[in-house]
This record gives sequence, C-alpha cells and structure tokens, in this order.
Amino acid sequence: MNTDNISYCPVPWTSFSINNNGQYRMCVQANTHRESRGVCRKDNNEIMTADNATVNEARNCNLLKDVRLSMLNGERHPVCQRCNEEEDSGQHSRRVVDRKRYEKRSNRIFDNIELKSFTFEDAQQLTNEDGSIKEESPILHTDIRLGNLCNLKCRMCGPTESSPWKDDYFHAFGWNRFRHDAADDKYLYLKENKQGQICIDGHDPYSWHERGDIFNQIVENAPNIEMIHISGGEPTIANANYELLEKFIKSGRSKRIALDYNTNLVNIPDKAFELWKHFRLVELGGSVDGTKDVNEYIRFPSNWKKIEQTVHRIDKI
Repeated sequence: MNTDNISYCPVPWTSFSINNNGQYRMCVQANTHRESRGVCRKDNNEIMTADNATVNEARNCNLLKDVRLSMLNGERHPVCQRCNEEEDSGQHSRRVVDRKRYEKRSNRIFDNIELKSFTFEDAQQLTNEDGSIKEESPILHTDIRLGNLCNLKCRMCGPTESSPWKDDYFHAFGWNRFRHDAADDKYLYLKENKQGQICIDGHDPYSWHERGDIFNQIVENAPNIEMIHISGGEPTIANANYELLEKFIKSGRSKRIALDYNTNLVNIPDKAFELWKHFRLVELGGSVDGTKDVNEYIRFPSNWKKIEQTVHRIDKI
C-alpha cells in the first residue's frame, strides 16, 4: 500500500453514490462538509441528479475532478473533512479502510472470482490533466439509496428518510413543508389528496428510481462492480431493489457482487432471499436499537417477534 500519500482515497475513482433524493454525491462521508455536502454539480452550479445527468457525467463533475487532483498532489481536500478529522484523532477513516481494501489483496481470488486491486499508481494512470478519469476507469463500488419508502417512522427520523412521517408532519405538527435538500436549503410541500393521503405537492425527488434508465446505466457501465450498498427508506420493501437485482442476475455478473444493506429487519419478503442466492455475499446491517419494547418504542411501529423471526431465518440460511 502506498503509505507516503495519506490524502489518497480510491473512492473518487472507483465509486459513485446516489442519495435517496436522487442526487449524485462523492460519498456519504462528504455529507459532513456543510458548504458542499459532497454533491455533484454541473458547470452552472445545478445539482446533478438521476433525472438530469448520467452516471458517467456525475463521475466527472467539477468536485470530483478537483478532489482527484488534490489527492494526486498529496493534499487533503476540505470536502474530505470527516476522514481528515477521524484520522487526526487516531481513528481508521473510510479512506484508510478503502485504501487497504483495494490495495492489499493484489488481485486475489475469492470463491473462484477475481477481485481487482486499485492502487495509487492506477489512479495516476487513469486520470487526465484536468482531473477527469478515462473511460476504462472501473466502477468497483456504489452506494444507492432507494428513496424514502419505509414501513416505520422511527423517533429520530423524518420525512426525508421515512414516507409515513409525512402524516405526522401534516396532522400532528401542522407543518405543510419539510426541508429536503441540505445542499441548497430547499423545501418540499405537503398536501392532502382526494383519497385523504398526505403526499408531496409536485415533483417527488424520492421516486427518482422510477424515472429514466438509471439502473440500465449502472449495469452497462459497471462490468467490474463487486459491491453495492443499498438502503432507503427501507430497501427490502422497495420494488426498485428487486428490479436492480434482477438486472444484475440477468447480466450474468451477480456472482461476483456483494450486497450490503441497511434494513430494519421487520419483514424481509421471500423474494429477497430467493434473489440473494444469486450473489457472492449478502451483508445485512440491522437498524435495531434495543430488544422488545425498547426497539418498538424507538422504531415505531416495529414488531419484535417479526424481527426475531427474520434473524432466526438468516441464521438458518
């Protein structure tokens, strides 16, 4: 591993992220940088979303080009604030973890599947003078947040991450809007439709995955992808989750892909377990804060017995 350049991180070369409101961003860590929130922008400063930009366009946005050039010059970029602060306090940042992940394995074989390395030298060779990356630069990892559809309304949450929270905002608090965009200080407005349901008035950014061909772009442009982080909302109840998995299975590349989920474990459908069999590895990060009444209070209206049943099913598999 290249230990001389501690500012280098493979993420700006090997990964891309889509937030649950459809915005492209560099990585989840960059959200702590309050000025930019790590989001990708066009030359006119418009935020890049799945509705107005392709995956390849987002990968070569001005922010990512600037970050790459800083890293190649051995300079810490301010948008990497969280990793900078974690390393200064003696912690292992995501930057350190990902450097080790992609450099130490030396193209090792895992279950007869070759997992590629990606070194600082690879980053140098694949970067143009302006910080853009060449077409052959591989996508190895992606972070996809599938909207805000959820089956819970946790105490610490809100309508940006949980669709049922819209009802409480409107009826319990008497609020008709919520801030949804930390990057541009924008609000979404709520209304009651003819069926008595509380919905977003106008364009719904959280349904980005229902528009366009973003999933086809991911499959077509990521022949070497090996890990996909999926969250929401609650991703296991989102139809888009299964649409994406089926596309990778059909492509014949699912066996080399690991799936990493954030899930509340309340009621994972049978379909998920059937499709997961086609993938190299499935990791489930449980959004659980306690047992029995504690979790049911914090993550209302979760059901502890259902969570136990899910965990026992996972253990058997």
